[in-house]
Parts: sequence; C-alpha cells; structure tokens
Amino acid sequence: MAPESETSIPNNDVSQPGPETVDFHLQKALDTSLTTSHPVSLFSLPPPPSSPPNTTVSHPTLPQITPLSPTTLNNIFLYPGSYNPPHAGHLATIRYFHTHRALFHTTTLFIFADPPSTVSARHKLHNRLILPQDFRYTLFASEPFIASLITSGWLKILVGDMQGHISVLKEMTDGIAREGCGCAGGVRLVGFLGGDKLSKESMLHERPGELVEWGPVDEFLIMNARRHVDFYTPAPAPVLDDIPGCIRWGRGPIDTDTEAKIGKLWSCRALTVPGKPVIRFRASESIASNGISSTIIRRVMNEAKDEELLDELREMVLSPELLAEWLKKEREGEKESEKAFL
Repeated sequence: MAPESETSIPNNDVSQPGPETVDFHLQKALDTSLTTSHPVSLFSLPPPPSSPPNTTVSHPTLPQITPLSPTTLNNIFLYPGSYNPPHAGHLATIRYFHTHRALFHTTTLFIFADPPSTVSARHKLHNRLILPQDFRYTLFASEPFIASLITSGWLKILVGDMQGHISVLKEMTDGIAREGCGCAGGVRLVGFLGGDKLSKESMLHERPGELVEWGPVDEFLIMNARRHVDFYTPAPAPVLDDIPGCIRWGRGPIDTDTEAKIGKLWSCRALTVPGKPVIRFRASESIASNGISSTIIRRVMNEAKDEELLDELREMVLSPELLAEWLKKEREGEKESEKAFL
C-alpha cells in the first residue's frame, strides 16, 4: 500500500447524505438530542471573508460528506479533552491519526472540548483561566490543517456536554447497525485515551482514567507513539504491566505490516467498567513526543507579561495570536472589575 500523505484529503462531495454516510446517521442523532436535556450540535467553520465577484473560493465552509467504507471496519474515534487551550501536542496526535487513518480504519474523528464547569473542577496547577468552550473550538478551527480536515468531513467537532456527546455518537453508531449501511466490516465507537489516562497504579474507574464517565463506547485505544505510558517499558526488553481492573494483556491479532508502522497490538478487557469494553494498546518502540506541557502553557497564560505572551505561546499552542489577544482582553476586564470593586 502506498503511504498516505497527511495532505491527501479526499473530496467526498455529494448533494445529499444517504444511509451509506456518517452524516446521515449523525444528523438523525443530533435531531434526537434536541428533545433531551443534553442537546448537541455540530460546530461549523466560520464563513470565509467576502470575495470579489467571479472569484473561486478554494476552501468551502460546508464540510464534505463522509462515506462509510463498504468493505472494511469503520472506526468512529472520540478524542475528548479539556483543550484549555488546544496545543501543538493535540495537533500532532490528530496529524498522526490522519496520516495512519487507513491502518486504524478511522472513518471519522470527533473532537469534544469539556465545558468550563468540568475543566474548572479539575485540580490542576495554574488552572485559573478557563477558555469558553466555543473559543477553544475557534482556536482549533483557525489552524489551517484542522480547518482542512473539517472541510474534508474527516474531522467533526461536537458542541454540548460529555453525556450528550457520547449519547449522540452511540445513537449514531446504533442507527448505522440498525438501519444498515452495506458495511461488511461493521462500525465501532472507539474512545482514544491520552497517555496519562491509564495507569498501573489505579483502577480503571478511578482517576486518572475514570472510564465510567465515557459511557457506552465499544472499546478504548491507547498508544505510546505520542506520549509515554507508565505501564509499558519498550527497552531493553519490552515489559507490559497489568492494569488494575483489567484482565491480563494478550497479544493480537497480529498483522506484521501494520505493527511495523503503528506499533504492536495488545488487548485486555475492562472488568470494572459497565459493558466491559476492550482496551487496545499500540506499543511503539519509540515515542515521538514534541515535549509540549499543558502545565507550562497554563503558567504562561497566567504569568507572562502582555508583551511577552505571543512570543512565549507561539510554538506551543494553536492560533497563538487569537489566544494572546483573548488573554489580554480578559486581563483588561479583570482590572476594570477590580477598579469598580474598589
């Protein structure tokens, strides 16, 4: 198979989505959510700047339709997080999944940013400034590569809370199975866990993973290609420690060509999570981390001087200009509030 380029984004333009597309079943699930206490909507790219007449716009705002594969497995990936703010590490992970989308059988990837109330409840260092959820999505969408993935239909962003987000995606995948799509390989809802979300020191339903909060996903995926995990030591001889609340790790299924590109596959079953989902671990011999630290970014957001903000954030976050301007305005607002109080 020829290697996939991260810029080779297919054009899936069709006039109306049918049952053989992700969009058909997603829209039905979104419509159903509007009648519940956890409504969910799909984030849309802002309209492009007005163009002179007779000018062709090369990047349309409306996303393309995402077809379901009729011959292979369709994995629907969930990549939730605080994204406070979205940074270069998140971008690198999304690039990795897109580059290897055929190997992961990833039909589409959904991003969900936790609501401010969820982010503020986490006890993290320098966690005073919480970006609005819609602004975090704007930071994502203002990154050109992310915008191109949204336009292609491969990347989708949901707006709402975590319960609504999971409910919509589960309703979508259930609808595909119930109504049929001609997918010989079927469809799976896969939750992607960051390297810090699974530990040999804690039960699956406890922190840091808290997998029960994810609701009814079919399986989880974790890998060490982008970030270290504490239960796996690749060298000098690979050592894989058991996870409390999970059966012992087992190898396979083994595909030598695939494993050479995205890591050896290990699996276990979560016994302390409802539904007992499978957890799959892709073990790479090396870690391609870019060293981005959310803690350092939050410290800069809180402590850097206005004139230093952009330079310090530029190499670490997405859309640094937008973020720096927002932080400056937030600081001005805090100063005005303090003056009014005095």
